[in-house]
Amino acid sequence: MKYFIVALSITVLAGCGITHKTQHQPRTKPHRSHPHPARTHSNHVKRPNWKVKQEKAPITDDMPYDYGYNLKSEKKSGYDVVLLLPMRANRVTEENRDKIPGSTLRFIQFWAGAKMAIQDLNNEGVHLNVSAKDTRYSEEDAKRIWRDMRSSPPDVVVGPYKRSSVQYYSERAKAHDFTHVSPWISSPKITKNNPFYIQTKAGLRAHYQTIFNHIAQNYDPEQVYIVIKEKDKSKKKLMEEIYSEVQGSSEGKMPHFIEVNVDTVLRGHTMIDSASLDWASDRPLVFFLPYASNKDKMFVYSFMQKFELLSGTNETVLYGLYKWLDFGDGVYDLLNRMDVRLSVSGLVNPFNSATRQFRKRYFSQYGEVPGNDAYEGYDLFYFLGKSLDKFGNKFQLSLSKGEPISRIHTVYDIRPVLNNAENRVEYFENGFVDLIRLEHYNFQRVKIH
Repeated sequence: MKYFIVALSITVLAGCGITHKTQHQPRTKPHRSHPHPARTHSNHVKRPNWKVKQEKAPITDDMPYDYGYNLKSEKKSGYDVVLLLPMRANRVTEENRDKIPGSTLRFIQFWAGAKMAIQDLNNEGVHLNVSAKDTRYSEEDAKRIWRDMRSSPPDVVVGPYKRSSVQYYSERAKAHDFTHVSPWISSPKITKNNPFYIQTKAGLRAHYQTIFNHIAQNYDPEQVYIVIKEKDKSKKKLMEEIYSEVQGSSEGKMPHFIEVNVDTVLRGHTMIDSASLDWASDRPLVFFLPYASNKDKMFVYSFMQKFELLSGTNETVLYGLYKWLDFGDGVYDLLNRMDVRLSVSGLVNPFNSATRQFRKRYFSQYGEVPGNDAYEGYDLFYFLGKSLDKFGNKFQLSLSKGEPISRIHTVYDIRPVLNNAENRVEYFENGFVDLIRLEHYNFQRVKIH
């Protein structure tokens, strides 16, 4: 079973990868605008080191924002990258190798896709030394891995998956001058004043903005109903704020708000009084349910069931969020029966030539059909390799000035998230969000103007 071979390789590949050995060039620590206490460490980790390309001077960003650091992007002949992911290889034994948990399989696929990108980059003369480390979804293991490499940090750390561990590494990135990339966790509360940190998936606010942009461009506010939980004042305030931003004014007409009782929805009682809605034969009614956390799974599912009954033969549109796709097969059946538009950070088009080529190559190499995680792993590492090669180890400083970069699964549009009051960069984020809908059990992109 080829998957099992990949799972075992995580322990072998921890600390090794595709390398291009050259003479070591000392790393420089960041200089903050405020003093930072010196740190000394006695333990050392053996790893290949890369010298600076002498024919090109280091790139210095022109500092349009206050980073709080004197940042320079150093170009090298190769880069050290550490990938932290919860493979949980300790759970896989000879006895249960055919029963690998789905939570492990997804990260096997991510790593398998990443390895394909590393191979392609190496063939193109872009040299990454990638070490994959199994955090076992443990905060203590993630910290232990850091203790092993802190005396000689890599150029880039990708991951980990656990939110508290992402926060831990984001702070280590500031203190030890490396770029930290989070491919799974995206939140404005992870870190502050941290230009070393990149979220490669858009945050929830960007999803809200994309949905409201599409609604505002296509429907009159009189047609629109935002559905929130009863007495959820903070959500209502946020929706009003973002819709006003989209309109460009706080004086514009606002959509309707409907407050629903969660217990009523879950117990099967009437959710919304149909007579209170402004039904019209010449236009659809548009609804948005802005909830997407795992704890809201049953609430969202129950709402969708009742929404289908509420709509009846009337034309309705429902907007939702990417997390709904993780809520089970029953949700897919409802998505297929109704006009539901979901915001997502990426979509694999099975009819795209690049998708077909990747699928064929992946199957040939691993004996399995790739899932979304394999595409994500490939896209991210190919993007990282190209960005590092072009702009150096602080590539995010230059990406914010360029055009979005399209890959197989997603688009990378890395931009600074600002504290406008202080003109300060809090972190970098991929602002790309797509809208999709399910038709005949095939996802289609919804045209965004």
